[in-house]
Amino acid sequence: MIAAGLDPRLVGKAPQGGRLAPDAPDPGYTVLGTGGQLGFVREHRDAGRGCVVGGTAWDFSNDDRFPRRGLDLLVIDEAGQFSLAPTIAASVAADRLLLLGDPQQLPQVSQGSHPEPVDTSALAWILGDQDTLPARLGYFLAETRRMRPELTEVVSELSYDGRLSAHASAGEREALGCGPAGLVWHPVAHHGNSNHSPEETGTVISVVRAALAGTLRESPAGSGSGSDVDRGSGTATRTRPLTPADIIVVAPTTRKWSASPRRSALQGSVACGWAPWTDSRGWRP
Repeated sequence: MIAAGLDPRLVGKAPQGGRLAPDAPDPGYTVLGTGGQLGFVREHRDAGRGCVVGGTAWDFSNDDRFPRRGLDLLVIDEAGQFSLAPTIAASVAADRLLLLGDPQQLPQVSQGSHPEPVDTSALAWILGDQDTLPARLGYFLAETRRMRPELTEVVSELSYDGRLSAHASAGEREALGCGPAGLVWHPVAHHGNSNHSPEETGTVISVVRAALAGTLRESPAGSGSGSDVDRGSGTATRTRPLTPADIIVVAPTTRKWSASPRRSALQGSVACGWAPWTDSRGWRP
């Protein structure tokens, strides 16, 4: 919001612990002390101004910080991972509720065991058996700028009723010399390795090494060192070798993930990102 032009004095948030570290950079918003949300909102309201204030579910459910229905609108980000109980608890702070997120996102990791459907996300409750949000319930953002068209087509068919498409800019980033774009199947023959597979780990290492022989061509924000002009489109592009930092390997189970780094060390240390699926959900392709 601040990047879009909103005055930072109208945006408030209390940092974890109630204060910033002495050497912390300027966050770009108004820093509030512990419990300072109520006074911040009241000050701007008395002056006839609107404001934006951030907080957790605990903050918004605490009437010492936000009185009941004291806000015009409460926006819950990542509502595809936000379960119904904290949604209801936080919603008492506002007249209106906006749920923002991806209902097909992997659910929030829980440390406890809860009977279904207690841990169902707020968005999933609205969708029911549907894969995407119908027009009568809200807005479905039908374009992605993260996935190339080849991958978007597969993901759209599997999870988004065929409604998702790639923005034109998504095709401007291209990996060359390391195989086709999109979803590629690498069959691996093994037997009985349900949670631990040296054969799969070896194949992953081979795929990663082959990818590291490729190059990445992308359109930089501004033409700088290493940039040239694409003869077909006339736009500035930049080409560089692919590096381990460009690659993320996501294992389906924690045991496979634990085995992978050890195996890679024996095979010559493929230093890309390794993680079980529970840790990879915040990463962006």
